[in-house]
Amino acid sequence: MEAPKDSSAAALSSPATSSEAPRLSSSEALRAVVARLVEPEGPIRLARGQILARVNDVPIVASDLIPWRAEDRKERGMTHEMFAFLLKRAIDRELVSQAAGAQSISLSAAQVGQLERLRAAEQERDPAQVEFDVRDAASELLLADLVAKSGGPNPYAGPADVEAYYRRHADELGALPAATEARAAAWQQIEARIRQILATERQAAYRDRIQDILGELEAHARISDS
Repeated sequence: MEAPKDSSAAALSSPATSSEAPRLSSSEALRAVVARLVEPEGPIRLARGQILARVNDVPIVASDLIPWRAEDRKERGMTHEMFAFLLKRAIDRELVSQAAGAQSISLSAAQVGQLERLRAAEQERDPAQVEFDVRDAASELLLADLVAKSGGPNPYAGPADVEAYYRRHADELGALPAATEARAAAWQQIEARIRQILATERQAAYRDRIQDILGELEAHARISDS
């Protein structure tokens, strides 16, 4: 999505790099990496510590794309399409980490608690997969903080949002009964309907803002294929 530039772009930029360094857009870097690793036939083969790209000089290695267990084979294969998807996800994760660090954004105690609960809930799974999932979740939390700091939309509607929506659409949604019990029952139904409407609108706006932020971070980063 091509997003309009706004004043938050500078704040969201990754750490500055030399203006003399070659710069690839994220899509160009992905194509370059895929072209370098593609074999004439069959899947792409990756080794655990293989450097696939660099984001502002920070290496992205194969184990940043997928969890790598100690017993896994030396090389692992995947399709070209899956490789491109996972590489972009790893690049975006690193961009978010760098941007959060540049803005002194860190996980709150409540967010750390969320991650610990996630880790505990997945304790029966493979440890490498659990830690990979926790790392992904931490990145999502930092990205949400970047959205909030940039003035982006909150994906969740609060009581004040629900009440404001009702005041604007009271004719459409209907008046509330005067009797206390009937009023409470009617409001419960109306509130559920409003929350559903607002959730659809807010989630769409939130996703758009995420794409705007990631696009800005990619545009201001130096992403190379080696």
